[in-house]
Amino acid sequence: MKLNLTKSIATALIIVALTPLTAMASTVCYIHFNLPCFAAGPGLPPGRYFVDGDRLANFNAARCVERAREYRAWCQTPGITVSSIFQVSGRNVIGAYTDAEGKTRVTDGVARVTNLHD
Repeated sequence: MKLNLTKSIATALIIVALTPLTAMASTVCYIHFNLPCFAAGPGLPPGRYFVDGDRLANFNAARCVERAREYRAWCQTPGITVSSIFQVSGRNVIGAYTDAEGKTRVTDGVARVTNLHD
């Protein structure tokens, strides 16, 4: 009996170790525009958050942060500010936004902001 219990515990530990983080916690990357995005057309209205279509950005915080700059370049709307927010289990973890001058700022998802070297 002791051997079976030890084997069961070892098997459970292997399963937990091999389970991706996304299976344990739900993660998502949200994008927000302050102005209409010319490239997107009417499908992505300004002032609303939407889930990013990049699968990697939805489980990788660093990729989500990059997406604000990529969306701004893609939109080509003068003066547009694009934000990206990475959430884990419904809580903001990290975010980024591009200002009207095209500079990217990284936030803690709530209030603190620092410059990202572009």
